[in-house]
Amino acid sequence: MNTLKLILGLGGLAEPNQATMATAHTLSDSHTIWLNSPHPHDAATSHPNHLYTHIDFPAFDGAALQANARERGMNIPLFTPTVCATSRRVARWYFWQHQALLWSACDEVIAKRPVNTLVQFMLLIDAGDHLASSLYVDCLYQIRQRYPQVSCHLVLLMPHPEHEDVLLKARAGALMAELNALGQRTWQPSDLHTKQAYVLSQPLWDSAHVHGLPQYPEISTDYYQLLAHVQALIAPKSSEHPLQAAWQDEQNKRHSKPKEPRLPRMVSSMQVSLQLNMGRLHLALQQHVQAHLLQALADAEHQAPTATLDVVAQAWALDEQALLLNVASGDGNTPAPEPIVKEWQKRGDFFIQQARPHDGAWDEQMRNLHANFQKVYEKHFRGMGAELYYSLSQTRMENWVAQHMLKVEHTMWSQCLSGKVSVAVLLNHFADIHSHYRQLQEHYEIEQRRLVQAIDERRKHWHTIMQSWEAAPKRDRAKLQQEYHLNFMNQLLVEWFTWQCEYKAVSFALYFIQSLLPEYQHIQASLQHITAMWQKAATKQQQLAHGTWVEQQQQWLQQVGVENSHQYLLQPDASMLQDLLQTWQTQAPTWLHEVTSTWMRRLGNFATFEQWQLWLQQGQWQSLTARIAQDCSRQLIQEQCTPAFLQAAFAKRVAILSNMQWQQLCKHATDTLSRLYQRNIQPLGKVLSEFSAQQACVTVLYPAALETSEAVTQLLEAATQRSPAPVQGRLSTCAERIEILLTSTCYLPEWYGHAALSAAYRSCTQEDKSLWYWHVDGEIPVLREALFVAEARNRDLIRQQLLLAQVFNHLYFCKDHYNLNLADGESDISIAANHLAELVERIPLTLVRKVLLRNRALRDGQNMPALKYMHKQLDMILADFRQHILPAGVDLADADWKDAGRYVVWVRAVQHIKQYWLPQTAKETAVSASS
Repeated sequence: MNTLKLILGLGGLAEPNQATMATAHTLSDSHTIWLNSPHPHDAATSHPNHLYTHIDFPAFDGAALQANARERGMNIPLFTPTVCATSRRVARWYFWQHQALLWSACDEVIAKRPVNTLVQFMLLIDAGDHLASSLYVDCLYQIRQRYPQVSCHLVLLMPHPEHEDVLLKARAGALMAELNALGQRTWQPSDLHTKQAYVLSQPLWDSAHVHGLPQYPEISTDYYQLLAHVQALIAPKSSEHPLQAAWQDEQNKRHSKPKEPRLPRMVSSMQVSLQLNMGRLHLALQQHVQAHLLQALADAEHQAPTATLDVVAQAWALDEQALLLNVASGDGNTPAPEPIVKEWQKRGDFFIQQARPHDGAWDEQMRNLHANFQKVYEKHFRGMGAELYYSLSQTRMENWVAQHMLKVEHTMWSQCLSGKVSVAVLLNHFADIHSHYRQLQEHYEIEQRRLVQAIDERRKHWHTIMQSWEAAPKRDRAKLQQEYHLNFMNQLLVEWFTWQCEYKAVSFALYFIQSLLPEYQHIQASLQHITAMWQKAATKQQQLAHGTWVEQQQQWLQQVGVENSHQYLLQPDASMLQDLLQTWQTQAPTWLHEVTSTWMRRLGNFATFEQWQLWLQQGQWQSLTARIAQDCSRQLIQEQCTPAFLQAAFAKRVAILSNMQWQQLCKHATDTLSRLYQRNIQPLGKVLSEFSAQQACVTVLYPAALETSEAVTQLLEAATQRSPAPVQGRLSTCAERIEILLTSTCYLPEWYGHAALSAAYRSCTQEDKSLWYWHVDGEIPVLREALFVAEARNRDLIRQQLLLAQVFNHLYFCKDHYNLNLADGESDISIAANHLAELVERIPLTLVRKVLLRNRALRDGQNMPALKYMHKQLDMILADFRQHILPAGVDLADADWKDAGRYVVWVRAVQHIKQYWLPQTAKETAVSASS
């Protein structure tokens, strides 16, 4: 027969998101209808799909709600949107106004299927959501009325007991109080249209599940396992689930005794899972990424290779022309527009044009020519050229060097800030800078020696010609004058003064280089200190990462227990870490620039490397690398840890476990599951109901990659040996973990979060007016009485245990309260009550369970009082009850039936104690035969 699984998600965390829609669609033959809470300024919309239907309710409109109520014959007040946002009763009326959207969507889906299709409703109700917690009753009743042949299965999504939102927990507490009162038949909702109480001939649901949500909303909820268990529970009898027999027995009891009050039975799951410790992988990856990041900052070998850089083209060093100072350089910051020799050649040509060949003697002309050259040299070259900076002013030379180095350092800083070059690469190129200046220095020294020799030759040649002319007779002077004419002597002086200026420029360049090198060494020292700090931090981080990894491998298993979910986490192996690190190394250059530029921007665009060094010494920089490493590791895990990757890694990690480790793990997991069952469910059941009988089963869910693994076989055998319930194994779509689920029936008060949610509900409903708003139906007096009576407790068992506690002397009365001692050496617990019958109603159920365990320990131990003494104590207590309950001189048969009933319950409790707790005691009671 065809089956349609119609999944209704009602509000809150049950609304569609990428995770929930994907997991819900994995159920075969299913269709999901998601109902969202109202959004402001939105109209009612429906988004159908072949797999799901998304319904958006419109914003609350008080006037429209009131008008619609009048058309239906309902008289309701006009509420504001603020009241609607907090009142469950008004939210229920709001749902009635727009419920046609939901049922029309259901009819449309069902109509597309064949006539003989079996329909199964699954209701996912977020108990903490305002709208979902308000419409659940009407949805359940309407499904039974509209679709009488379908099966309905309820899934309550309960908020975490430690959730910060008190209102959210109070809504869930109100819902649980209504369900308990509904089962106890002390509260009955009514149809808003007919104003008549709902009447059904069958139970509201075929099965009900309660499931706790994560504490923090940002944690996504995977509904697949939950829906898969619901599907298994409602499967045909050919593949009967172990809990089906329990539900069938429950339904038979409700049909056979329809008027008998019964608490609603739920199915709760307790989980033990085996999976990879992704938290430890994240920590190890973060530490290794941070260590690699710091190492890459300090070492250029770990960075992406860069092309060979020209230190002159990068403006880190001056070339040969920039180092030569001449008259045309002006302030000395720019090279001459043309060589010195051309400058002197122009001067010589000008002097020749001014000279008159027949004006004066030859020697006088030559001396005048030499004087002109010397004047020009003194005025233009000596006063403003090399002599000014080289010989006359050391201070001006130092200022010039400082200005030039400031420009060089700013260039380097800007290039590091923009990411063109890294600090480590820049530091390595300082060797090229020094090599460049050493080559220039050697070249200038050779040039300086050549110029000294050439200048000396020209000077001697000049003096030799002048001396020869003076010493020669008159007839030879004409010959000398013709040989050493004006142009020849002019060219000799041009070469002499040109080489003299070049010598001064080369000498200046040598001194300039000597002045620059210490400044470069100072910048280099700052960079070396910076990289040394990074290297030290990298070494420290590497040691920390290595130590953490070794410790993780030694502690190969970690147990994390949160309420009803326990995780056994396997530490990841080295191959997983190395694969992720190799992926990150391709992204490292981007993050290196991000780190350095962030630090440098904090100091500004015109800071120096020495200032950076001082700032780094303060230690504030390490938080950035830690944050980037954390972000990178999280991103890597999100991107690279795909289901296929995790499946392969998990299967490999399980395969390398030794046989002893796996046996130890199986024992821990199954023992933990057994303890959860015994602590949370088993002891509390009989405190709630005299006929409590839990049914449970254990399901081992394993990935397909481990289907033939011996590890799964051993786990199933261990679970069968130690589990308190039948065990079955099933394949799971969760490929990265193994889950052991203990699914058991329970009452709502047995669920671990019941106490916290009920406390939040009671704190919000102390006033009668607030009580009316918090419940979907009923008047205030009825609600107060119904919710008080609906607090189910097995009073016969409580009376017996309190009588035993009083006989064992760990319960005694003081003025207006009772003191209860649960363990030797511990302080007493005080409970306000004037008599034992009142204490039966007020004592918390958890304390009743502890009293029961203490009484059992005393009975089975060596400290139990004498039976004869206990027999007398019980008779005295019963006689005291008769004295206070029955009028003096009135027999039990003649007493008022209410007083007689109050007394008989205590007689029955004493009889039970004597029969089952004191077997050697004579079958006598304080009730006479006549009574």
